[in-house]
Amino acid sequence: MAKESRSKSVLGGGSHGEAPKKEVHHIEVHKTHGGGHVITHHHVHSEHHPPEMHHTAGDDELAAHVLQTMGTPNEGETPETGPAPEVADQGAQGAPGAGAPPPGAGTPPPPAGGM
Repeated sequence: MAKESRSKSVLGGGSHGEAPKKEVHHIEVHKTHGGGHVITHHHVHSEHHPPEMHHTAGDDELAAHVLQTMGTPNEGETPETGPAPEVADQGAQGAPGAGAPPPGAGTPPPPAGGM
């Protein structure tokens, strides 16, 4: 086997010089002074796919970007569509049961001196 052929097979390149699939290996996140974030994607085959930088304006965008890149979909969502409408509505209103008083909220506290 020639040296060139061996290196292509080790690096994952195809026989026609095709680059392997772009796959994120890990990400780095740095907070900016303005409250945003700089996200750097590092790929599995970095010799074919150099790091990519992305910017977000705040924590919500950061969370969405990380979930889109590295997360697995929750029940009722797909990678393409995001949350199903009923899941998105729950997120906007809070957790199920939000607005209900916490347990024991209607009972008065015990007397200060004991019973």
